[in-house]
Amino acid sequence: MEARTELLVSLFSVKQAKQLHRFGDVRYVSRRMRYAILFVNQAETSKSIQNLNQLRMVKKVEVAPTQTLAHQFAALNEAAEGD
Repeated sequence: MEARTELLVSLFSVKQAKQLHRFGDVRYVSRRMRYAILFVNQAETSKSIQNLNQLRMVKKVEVAPTQTLAHQFAALNEAAEGD
């Protein structure tokens, strides 16, 4: 199984959100708040971010902090189990 990275893509308009399928796996599109959650291969993360930023419909692209949170909670769980 390949390592994946979650990207948060802020959009000017949700009408063109279908175009994001070219870059990775679109998991969620919020029409009200105009953002999309996109999963890409971890090896291609920087290339995907550059390509997404060049699109006119994209305001901003951020890497979601879920991976770092998972590691922090894993450490907390181990500490709690040790007590």
